[in-house]
Amino acid sequence: FPSHDTNHCRQIEALAKALNYLDSRLDFKYYETLEIEYHERLDVHMLFIPDNHAPTTDITYDAVVNKMKQLGLEKVDLTFMHGTFQYQLRYGKEEHKHNERQYLDITRHWIFVGHIHVHSFFERIVAQGSFDRTTHGEEGDKGGVLWEINDIEGNSFRFKPNTRAKKFVTVKLESDDADKSIKQLERVLERLPNGSAVRIMAAKTHPLMQGIDELRVLYPFYVFSKESIDAETDDEASLRLIESVRDDGYVPIIIDETNIVDMILGGLSTRKGLLPSARERLKGLLTEYL
Repeated sequence: FPSHDTNHCRQIEALAKALNYLDSRLDFKYYETLEIEYHERLDVHMLFIPDNHAPTTDITYDAVVNKMKQLGLEKVDLTFMHGTFQYQLRYGKEEHKHNERQYLDITRHWIFVGHIHVHSFFERIVAQGSFDRTTHGEEGDKGGVLWEINDIEGNSFRFKPNTRAKKFVTVKLESDDADKSIKQLERVLERLPNGSAVRIMAAKTHPLMQGIDELRVLYPFYVFSKESIDAETDDEASLRLIESVRDDGYVPIIIDETNIVDMILGGLSTRKGLLPSARERLKGLLTEYL
């Protein structure tokens, strides 16, 4: 599925074509538009839905139904799609989330959905998640899904973990003392492979938080980041600031769906390293889900 993955699928397509010369059994599919394919050898109809097919999921579903009517189908056997189902996200615009029941009703066997990086399943819907970790907060298993259609014993699937997935580990420092904190950190690092991402959590004034650059020099085979756990939350700090500057001429800032995207991007624009292309992609994602 093309647009979301910044041409990664095109790279896989090129690799698949190269491998096909070595192994004629390779059956690679790449669709840029909504399609239903009949696989003669397996005797199955497969529905393919790319990301960003339409402005809303209702429009996409209507297109699926019309396509099935054109082909004289009441159901497809398998559905492969890029998107998000309602059960996967409890927030965001409903018009951008697919309805589980609609697709379960028109799919005879399995529905495979990709977009959310966390593995999950709902009845016959399987979200394989990402094959590798890309950020903190995804400490759960990563991998792929092996599935089977069996009319006699019943359909089944199992999750196959990627045991080489990159490690993302958070270390909440237990002491304010630098030496004790270093020892705690080293106990964690000695169990991690090179290249692991390590997030330090402590108060902003903690020596290791202040010396994060020195940690990167001392332990060059790990990727360090930090996150403050100060008692005062960002919301509490904002309220305190408002109270400290309140006077007769104070006008509060109203944040709503009309300005939140611009405010977030405005704050990020002051940071170094955010490429224009990344900014535009982020703007699109924020507009879609906020």
